[in-house]
Amino acid sequence: MKILFLTFYFEPDLSAGSFRNSSLFKTLSSKITSSDLVDVITTSPNRYTTFKVKSENYERIGENTSVRRIKVQNKKSGFFAQIKSFRVFYFETLKFSKQNQYDLVYASSGRLFTAFLAARIAKKNKAKLYLDIRDIFRETITDVYKKNKVVFYLLNFFIPFIERYTFNKANVINIVSPGFRDYFKKNKYGDNAEFQTYTNGIDDLFLNNIEENVQKTSNTKKQIIYAGNIGLSQSLDKTLPYVANKLHETHEFHIYGDGAGKQDLLSKIKINGCNNIILHEPINREKLVDIYKKSDILYFQLAELDAFLRVIPSKLFEYSVYGKPIVAVVKGYSKSFVERKLDGCYVAEPNNIDNIVETINKINLDRLFERKDFIKKYSRRNINEKMSSSILNT
Repeated sequence: MKILFLTFYFEPDLSAGSFRNSSLFKTLSSKITSSDLVDVITTSPNRYTTFKVKSENYERIGENTSVRRIKVQNKKSGFFAQIKSFRVFYFETLKFSKQNQYDLVYASSGRLFTAFLAARIAKKNKAKLYLDIRDIFRETITDVYKKNKVVFYLLNFFIPFIERYTFNKANVINIVSPGFRDYFKKNKYGDNAEFQTYTNGIDDLFLNNIEENVQKTSNTKKQIIYAGNIGLSQSLDKTLPYVANKLHETHEFHIYGDGAGKQDLLSKIKINGCNNIILHEPINREKLVDIYKKSDILYFQLAELDAFLRVIPSKLFEYSVYGKPIVAVVKGYSKSFVERKLDGCYVAEPNNIDNIVETINKINLDRLFERKDFIKKYSRRNINEKMSSSILNT
């Protein structure tokens, strides 16, 4: 069996999609036979302009697996800049995929169009199609442009045609959050597909030495850590400078990451005269381990947009390992998920500065949280074992 494995982000890039698909590929590769073939087509690292790392354009991994990385420009803010990058990926992938006749096409997609590309290749090859859907692109993009009525209506007119073509070609559709399911039902997408739910999970990197991970700290000011994207999806600029000012005597915020919203955040920090928010460049996850260990509180936030009412943020799985209190500024399914399943996760209301401050202040830092059942259930290794078997059985 010949398998095409499509993902826009892949190691050594820094993104949830990269972490998910790099580990899944390794598990899938361990399950194939000597007569099988797996070709990964992805991009060279481009998630952040401030994180630069070398990677080979083509790697042969073992006798029957390979990774081809297509060079695109580093991610820049702006819808059209992202379209330009994807256009290169799209046409180069079509060109390379012609070199083999595939039996199965797997695609992991956060922005729909990698899934659309996979559907086109699967149709041409008369291959089975397995889609891993990490986000509801239509809701995300229309939320962003809802104030621009012309663009909003154009997107709402155009995207459903792409969705219908893509999802109705699939044999299997995996959704990373159960909150996505009603979107497919409402729009009658994937009526002939088998739906599955394999969520994001916790990588072995964070699972190693769990007992050591839950150590206490002795910082003068309580250290609040946020590590991840600084973009429109998080809207950190709308809350953190104001929250930090109210907590300037007792707490210090360390932000590790980059993204389209970083300049807005820097601007608000300067305007508000915050001296207890320290921004750091993105770093690899091996270094994050020590940072998480030295933290007092781990912080996560999603913007107050309808598109994010369905998701389970992948960062929460990573945070769960350390026994530290987690502040999650979320609504919708995210809120329901953490309240039911994640002990020691304190939920605050998006854009409610006083509520976020109150939530942080009420945390008892003398308590560490044991989350063994959660960690076992959401181990990435366990999820990958089941998901890779599902892919091969498609």
